[in-house]
Amino acid sequence: MKRILTAIIATAAMLGIAKELALPAVPSDLRIPALRADYIGAHFWDAMDWTDSMATDPAAVTQNVANCLSVFPHMSGDSARVAAADTFVVRALRAGENSALAASQAIEDCLFASGSELRDEMLYTVFLERMLAAGYPDSARASYMLEMTRKNMPGSQAADFAFTDRDGEKSTLLRFANRPTVLFFYDPGCHNCHDLAMAMADDPILKAKLIAGRIRILAVSPGDGEEWRDHGAWLPSGWTDATDGGTIDDGELYSIGTYPSLYLIGSDGKVILKDCSPADLINTINNL
Repeated sequence: MKRILTAIIATAAMLGIAKELALPAVPSDLRIPALRADYIGAHFWDAMDWTDSMATDPAAVTQNVANCLSVFPHMSGDSARVAAADTFVVRALRAGENSALAASQAIEDCLFASGSELRDEMLYTVFLERMLAAGYPDSARASYMLEMTRKNMPGSQAADFAFTDRDGEKSTLLRFANRPTVLFFYDPGCHNCHDLAMAMADDPILKAKLIAGRIRILAVSPGDGEEWRDHGAWLPSGWTDATDGGTIDDGELYSIGTYPSLYLIGSDGKVILKDCSPADLINTINNL
C-alpha cells in the first residue's frame, strides 16, 4: 500500500498540479491495507476548498479525481467504493453547479474516456448512479451514459447481432457462441488492436484452449464494413473475423468506449466479462 501511495504522489508531482490534495493521514491503528485504502477513499476530499477557483479548475479536479480513483482497486469492497463515490459527488454538488459539472466531467474522463488508464465502466456506473441520486445538473446526459454502460453487464444476456465473416458466411453472436467465446471489438486501422491480437495469438493458454475447441474467438469490426474489407484479413489463424454491417452502432447495442474492447460470452449467451483487461480474460478462461 505504501508503494502504491508513493507512486500516486510521484505521478502528480511530475504533472505539477498546484492545487493537488494531500493524502489524508491514516490512523496508525488501521494496519490492514484494504482498510487503509477505505479510509483514504472516504476522507480524500476532506481538505478540498471548493471556494478556491484554482482547486476547482477542471484540470486540477481531474488530476485529484485520478489520484483518488487510484486507491479504489485496493479498497475492501463495493460498499466502501460506493460510499467514497457518494462522498465525492455530494460534496462537489454542494459547492455549486460549476463544481458538480467539473466533477462529472472528470469522472467521465478518468473512467470512460478512450485511452484512460483508469477506464472502468463498472465503476463509472457507480458514480453515475450516485450523481443521479444526488440530483446532478445535466441529468439527461448522466441518464444516457448510465443506460449505455449498463448494457451487457456480467450475468446479463449478451445483446445479439448479425455478422458476416471473411468467407461471406453469415451468423449471429448467440448462434456462434455455442462455447465460451471471446468477443474482440476492433478497428482495422488501430495499432493497439493489432498489438493485442498478436499478443493474444501468442498466449499459451488462449492458444491451447482455441486449438482444443474449448473456446471461440470472434473479432468484430463495427461499422458499414468498407474499412474492414479494405484492410483485408490480418487477424490470427483460428479467429473468426467479421463485420456487423453497422447494426451495433445503429442500435447502440454495445457501449464501446475505445478499441480494442474485450468481452467473454458464455455458452449460455450470458456475459461473463465486459470490457475486460487481457489479464482478466486469460485468467478467467484458464479457470473455465
